Amino acid sequence: MIFIEEYAITCGSDGYLYIWKDEKLLKRQNAHPKESILTLYTSINSKIFVSGANNGIVIIWHFSSSLIIQKLDEYNTYFGKEHMVPIKHQIQSICMTKESLVIGNRAGEIMHFPFSNSKALEDNPNIPQSKIPLPILSSFNHVPINSCAFNQLSKRLYVMTEADFGFGTFAVFDISTL
Repeated sequence: MIFIEEYAITCGSDGYLYIWKDEKLLKRQNAHPKESILTLYTSINSKIFVSGANNGIVIIWHFSSSLIIQKLDEYNTYFGKEHMVPIKHQIQSICMTKESLVIGNRAGEIMHFPFSNSKALEDNPNIPQSKIPLPILSSFNHVPINSCAFNQLSKRLYVMTEADFGFGTFAVFDISTL
């Protein structure tokens, strides 16, 4: 669940985004057809948000007060030949700054998408960002990424994996080295 202005946006295993206000469902939008949406992310005071699904697809959206959710760009993190995406490629966590998008999956991989023109995303959300190949920032030996988050004050990326042998891994990356 994320909040943009006075609206709550939730996601479902049916592939839909749901917009709520004061406990009332205002809109239902098919965002990831026939796929489960596993995670959402937005920044404070932003109208841009991101969704990630079990098929390895991450979509950047723009939300307007008129309840229009516009797709800005789509990233595919899985390039295999199988029709069904293996569970290890399911998106677990997403975080984003004006400069980049970071994605964590069940395989324990952290992938980084630097935006080529971050000013365009901020000033005009209708301009799609050009994509670069997904470099894998780090791998945690197939232990799923539980969450990742940017700390804007310290310019660091924090990552927590799921428990493996009783405890998870907590890692910190300097954003300037990404």
